[in-house]
Amino acid sequence: MNIELEQISPTDALIKITLNEADYQPEVEKKIKQYSKQIQLKGFRPGKVPPAIIKRMYGKSVLVEEINHILSHTIVDYITSNDLNVVGDPLPEENLIAEIDWDQQKDFNFVYKIGVVPEFQLDIQNVMVTSYEVHQDTEKIEEIIGNIRKQFGNTVHPDTSEAGDFLYGDLKQLPANTSENVPSEASQIEKAEKIPFQQAILLPLNQVSDSVVDRFIGIQKDDVVQVEIQELFKSGHKGINLATGISLEEAEDLQGLFEFKLDNITRTEPAEMNEELFQKVFREEEITDEAAFREKVKTALGANFQRDIDYLLDRQIREEIIKQTEIQLPNEFLKDWLASINEGKFTREQIENEYDDFVDGLKWDLITSKLTEEYEVEATYQEVQEAARNFIMSQFGGYLPQDSETIQRLQGIVNNYLTLENGKNYHRIYKDVIEDKLFNILRDKVEKTILQVSAEEFEKIVQE
Repeated sequence: MNIELEQISPTDALIKITLNEADYQPEVEKKIKQYSKQIQLKGFRPGKVPPAIIKRMYGKSVLVEEINHILSHTIVDYITSNDLNVVGDPLPEENLIAEIDWDQQKDFNFVYKIGVVPEFQLDIQNVMVTSYEVHQDTEKIEEIIGNIRKQFGNTVHPDTSEAGDFLYGDLKQLPANTSENVPSEASQIEKAEKIPFQQAILLPLNQVSDSVVDRFIGIQKDDVVQVEIQELFKSGHKGINLATGISLEEAEDLQGLFEFKLDNITRTEPAEMNEELFQKVFREEEITDEAAFREKVKTALGANFQRDIDYLLDRQIREEIIKQTEIQLPNEFLKDWLASINEGKFTREQIENEYDDFVDGLKWDLITSKLTEEYEVEATYQEVQEAARNFIMSQFGGYLPQDSETIQRLQGIVNNYLTLENGKNYHRIYKDVIEDKLFNILRDKVEKTILQVSAEEFEKIVQE
């Protein structure tokens, strides 16, 4: 085997691979012998089919499979061992592959185009952004205290449901309406093979659509409510995804009439304004009166505003760093690669129209990768789980009852969420945790101008 790199430009290169018979033939022969022991042919005893017959029947497909296996591993190993900073995936020269004579050739030549990103420099200290200082008002503080009293209230299980309750029960798909006409044999088989959806779920009434929520109020244990599944949640199929744990695609495909059979009701009654509440909210503080508690809440509210301030600041930091950092990209290669992986989904014109947004995202990925290495930023599995838990709780309105059953169910939802989409959810949350840590570092390194605004003014800024 021979492999070499031909640099076409600072951002474009070719990987050229030559395979000789000695590189692939031993594995091809080995697999053919394995097939001869496994395949059963009429006229031969099991495991006694001559390799020559197997080679005549399957030799070409085995050869192609083995060469593709060698190529994929060789390219990855070469890129890794030579520390090439590539973007996209290697693209084979299709015209060379089309000219291969798989029946006669012994030696093979392959050429792959790759896109390379040259080394680039970051100058964080020259990034200038605007931040804010927010003045708080009494009305906002009272709103927060009301939420705290609800969050730390007493969990009860009443007989009859009310608005804002959490309902536990069984969600079951009902059979489609039957026609008066006799169904065909094919449709009967299709119905028999399709298993109706059924699962126990937690149903937060504050997430149920306004158009159907009244059906769930005033019900008791074992009562049944019928609803079109896509009308159940305010957030549509995303709500189905979170409540059931099925993928977003499966949730979107779920259709028809469902019934919800109530098993249990959980309600949180607002906590009394006393020392017990103060200690639950601020465990490390010794707060004995309501005035001190309100002051502490004011401080915590400031921290909430700070999160929004940081969000706006982070967005500016990202935009400015991307704007000020010169990164050479293999643009034509990337467009070819996007067309290749999205064949049939997007036209070349659509790729051109969306390319600038793609480039910004790619540049930021390259920048964060460089910064992650420079600042030695890491994310543990426990940190990813905690971030996923906070994300899911935000989908339930920011809080959940703190009884053991709800906590256990929440942990199950978190674990399921992180394994969905073939690990894409885990990767997304992991990336978010890394970015949060990076921004914590970057906020102290960029130059900031501070503007003082009221809470109302700041909320308008956030909405813009």
